[in-house]
Amino acid sequence: MFIPGTDGRLQYQGAVSVETLDSGAVRAWRIHYNERNLHDSELAARAAMPAGVRIVFESVTTSVSLHLRDVADETKPVDFVVDGGLVATRAVTDAAGTRASATVVGVENLDPRVKEIEIWLPHFGSVIVEGVTIDDGAEIVSSGARRPFWVTYGSSITQCRTADSPTRTWPARAARALGWCHQNMGYGGQCHLDPLVAFTIRDLDADVISLCLGINVYGGATLSRRTFVPNVIGLVRTIREAKSITPIVVMSPIVSPNRETEPNAVGLTLAEMRDEVHRAASLLRDAGDQNLYTIDGRTVIGAEDAHVMPDGLHPDDAGYALMAERFADRIRGLNLSLPS
Repeated sequence: MFIPGTDGRLQYQGAVSVETLDSGAVRAWRIHYNERNLHDSELAARAAMPAGVRIVFESVTTSVSLHLRDVADETKPVDFVVDGGLVATRAVTDAAGTRASATVVGVENLDPRVKEIEIWLPHFGSVIVEGVTIDDGAEIVSSGARRPFWVTYGSSITQCRTADSPTRTWPARAARALGWCHQNMGYGGQCHLDPLVAFTIRDLDADVISLCLGINVYGGATLSRRTFVPNVIGLVRTIREAKSITPIVVMSPIVSPNRETEPNAVGLTLAEMRDEVHRAASLLRDAGDQNLYTIDGRTVIGAEDAHVMPDGLHPDDAGYALMAERFADRIRGLNLSLPS
């Protein structure tokens, strides 16, 4: 039985908005798609990649297939998760990353009982969802599961292009370890503290927010010593307009050995930018923000972890596993007050 992507029983968890296309097909966005022309075009392109987006429903079906089209080159796999456990990873391009116009991937031989099914869309690459197929006669309902909802903003290190599959990104792994539901607002190369992104995060229904700041600003030299701290403060204060007591965790950059002492085009080293992130957070706490926390990125991936960073900047799949484990440990140590 085919269920179009627009069916209201299919929840697109982790999407900011869902664009309806032709014949019941949809595209999941990580910005408001009707505002995409207000964003930088590169950010909009990354936001069209459904990192962290999963189609969620409950059903007794013993088989599930996902129908995709317009699969982009290098699109990452799809993961199928049942009751929180990964049951299959399915490639949507061939070994050479060849583009496909239409793709169907799925799983069979699932237990014939009511279960929560999650179909994790590719964390890199752009796809259009036509719908899902389940057993004839098997009903589906919207999932009623409720876990603390975490929104995490960052760069390519948060989008995690080099993770092997969407449930293996560090935010997905950390959320699983913490018992959270997450929304990945990592945009490769595009974490520049854009005000419109701040407004979007402000308006999401988040129980906890993390902001991984600095590496793209360093790489693009888009903010200077004069403007970086004010923009960090502005980002947090914008979110605080609607999230007055929501825990916000600000994380400085993980280590990048070749960038630590190398000044960028505006004269800032990565080590200096890390210090500036922590200075901004300290100023906010001194001004009365008692629900703002910090994590030093070097405690998540440090100088001793160069072996999991092949390019000296991005962790590989093993590195993202390590990053998730350590991030979750740091979060537990903060004793955040969250809904159960």
